[in-house]
Amino acid sequence: MDWPLYYKDQLVLLNERSPIALCTLWTKKEEYLPYVKKEKLALVGNLYTVDGISYILMNVLAKPTIKHIVLVGHDLTGSGEALLRLVSEGIDEDGRIRGLRAYVHQSIGKEHVETFRKHVKVYDLRGALPKDSARINALIDSIEGDGAPFCKPMVIEEKATPSESQGVESAVHVIRGRSLVEVWVRLLDSVMKFGEVKMSEYNVEQRELLDAVSVVTEDGTLPSSIPFGEAELRAYSQKFFSKEKPEGVDYTYGNRLFAYAREGVQDKSSQELKEVIDQISAAEEKLRTHPYTRRAVAVTWRPEIDVTSSNPPCLMEISWNVKFGRLYQTATFRSHDVFGAWLLNAYALRELQKRMAADLGMPCGDMIVVSVSAHIYKNNWAQARDVIEKNRYGYRLETDPKGYFLIEVDRLRSVIRAKHKFNDGRDSGYVFEGRSADEIYKRIINEGLVSYMDHAAYLGRELQRAKQALDEGKAYVQDES
Repeated sequence: MDWPLYYKDQLVLLNERSPIALCTLWTKKEEYLPYVKKEKLALVGNLYTVDGISYILMNVLAKPTIKHIVLVGHDLTGSGEALLRLVSEGIDEDGRIRGLRAYVHQSIGKEHVETFRKHVKVYDLRGALPKDSARINALIDSIEGDGAPFCKPMVIEEKATPSESQGVESAVHVIRGRSLVEVWVRLLDSVMKFGEVKMSEYNVEQRELLDAVSVVTEDGTLPSSIPFGEAELRAYSQKFFSKEKPEGVDYTYGNRLFAYAREGVQDKSSQELKEVIDQISAAEEKLRTHPYTRRAVAVTWRPEIDVTSSNPPCLMEISWNVKFGRLYQTATFRSHDVFGAWLLNAYALRELQKRMAADLGMPCGDMIVVSVSAHIYKNNWAQARDVIEKNRYGYRLETDPKGYFLIEVDRLRSVIRAKHKFNDGRDSGYVFEGRSADEIYKRIINEGLVSYMDHAAYLGRELQRAKQALDEGKAYVQDES
């Protein structure tokens, strides 16, 4: 068996006979290697997200010689806390880690978790950095036991609901909605329906859409049926706004956005802020002095670091523009885990937009999130479908941002008339007349005056009703529902 089963290229394998693994959470694992006792460690690896806990379970149970996991480093997303909670509390019948909204993969049964809990001990040295190697090594030395397996190897195969769909070739998929959750659910649905099934660099299958453009117009509320709570979203947002980059961490969005290092000083401390750029304040100043600017932009990508990094940032750029007195924000991600990260990212980005709008004394406009690669990993397919089913939004006619149509029947001239108006009541100047609903509809589409599918469906229905009324000599009243 080729082991580890998952993330082999991201793990540093050492002494295969050792029963101890070192988990460095968000701190770069390579920084510990010169200082820890490598001969006493089976491997060293990171744990960036709660989702990674399932891969730890599957890797350990496939080669059950690892009985001790030592947690060190910065726990930026609470993944270390979740692993400790899993060991101390277990999971419920739905696969949820008790006390959290985090789940293990559906392929992992409760009996697997209990086997892991019974035989594997997790040591909490979170916050310990390479400079604390004496304390780390002392703990490693105190651990007794050999590398004899605690059970027969268990190869847990990922479960996913079968689907004949292998995706569509077209790129650019636009998802619109009022709230963050509404857009997220619709994006999940689009990836599951139309995403191409392909392998990822992590040796895990994925469904992937290219260039998913998500448009959020309002905020909305958080239903209880989603795997993220308000507290988790706020905790992530708080870290997002911190300009401090903990020692040994490759990057944080807050550090790149609020304290972007000038060339040659990328690792300066917070005391040397004169040598870094607060891109957010700079963008606000641009917008304050020149509201029509196209230069209010913040970037996170550092080519001299990130081109060769094994953990480069996914968020690449944020730009802001003022339109009709409102602040619009567009964020571009090169890679976007739609199930595990999109909602967290979007929540923090919307908070950033609201803060900047308040500073500038204007309301928020739309928030646009461009996901160049919008993907869902195979282990999350079943959970994604569950979220979609529990949060489906029923039909409702959305207000098309391009405006609406007033439709009437002119009996004197025996024509149907469709007059386009902007949402504030102004005439756009477009008036379409004809005896055929098909003729009018095609001309409207050719002019690009409809942006929502539900608006297009409504318009087609009403034009056909007007055609029928004209042919039968009956009165026509436009249905506004």
